[in-house]
Amino acid sequence: MKKFFFSFAAIIALLATSCVKEAKSDLTISGDEVVATFNIRSIGIGTRAGYNDGTKATQLTYAIYDEDWTYLEEFVVDDAFDSNLEAEINIRLVKNKKYNFVFWAQNPAATCYVLDLKNTGVDAANPAVVNYPSFSVDYTKLAANPSNNDNLDAFFGKELEFVAGGAQNGKTVELKRPFAQINFGTDDLEAAKNMGYDIANATVSFKTKAYTKMYLNDGSVADNMVDITFTDAPVIDKSKDNKSLSTDKGDFHWVSMNYILWPVTNITAGSTGTVDDKLSLPVCQITLKMNNQEPIVIDVPSAPACRNWRTNLVGLLLTEEELFKVVILPTPDGSTTK
Repeated sequence: MKKFFFSFAAIIALLATSCVKEAKSDLTISGDEVVATFNIRSIGIGTRAGYNDGTKATQLTYAIYDEDWTYLEEFVVDDAFDSNLEAEINIRLVKNKKYNFVFWAQNPAATCYVLDLKNTGVDAANPAVVNYPSFSVDYTKLAANPSNNDNLDAFFGKELEFVAGGAQNGKTVELKRPFAQINFGTDDLEAAKNMGYDIANATVSFKTKAYTKMYLNDGSVADNMVDITFTDAPVIDKSKDNKSLSTDKGDFHWVSMNYILWPVTNITAGSTGTVDDKLSLPVCQITLKMNNQEPIVIDVPSAPACRNWRTNLVGLLLTEEELFKVVILPTPDGSTTK
């Protein structure tokens, strides 16, 4: 039986200098306007530089609403962030008016995310209902992407009840991933290779259940979940000495990484963090396919998951320790005499 250890990496803030983008809106009334400044920072899960480091989410989209969530304007800024994942934007607003803002950053080449920013405000058919901006995941497009694809990285944030010209000007808005990151890692690469199972020739697929829609005003998700399978991809770590998946159980060869849309984090106070059972993955399975070998399929029941956290499923994924009892029998089976 495979043994797994569950651990989580701390969320690391990325400090930065800024580059300035200005959006000139059409919200001016009688010339009574002010320029509101937002410092935008993408905050991700600590990882090795160059992979899964947040730098793929270069396009910033943000929308402006009145205090009743009526849609006003939307802006898209390409190459918005500097190398430290920070940007500064200036927006012209009506002085003393109250606004709501939502922010979304992604790789512009990622077509699996669908923003719905305009169908907001008080519902005409049911005035007791307010429609909020949201984004959805098109899993038919997302599933076409292989595992280990950090081109699908994305971040979101909000600023609510902002008073133009007030003390809130210059506010820093932190963008975080709406995803749980599910990682598999192994510590028996060489042992498997010595037995003819070379992970360098392996590809991985990953399947689970995930949510499809999230509201950008508060990060809540729609209740429905769907099955999703990420297609095959080469493993992340292939060399003997490369163990880039660091956990509190040690360093492991990073086999697979995937993002799935997940509810808001529900972690109790404390340095290690305790995950509520309601946030467990109902299905979590990885398949390792080797050349000229039978695939290895690993099921993990009730693996914990949290938004913008790592779930590290690590152990001896490729091999199992078998117990053999070796006995020397002193009595011979027989003898022959010539």
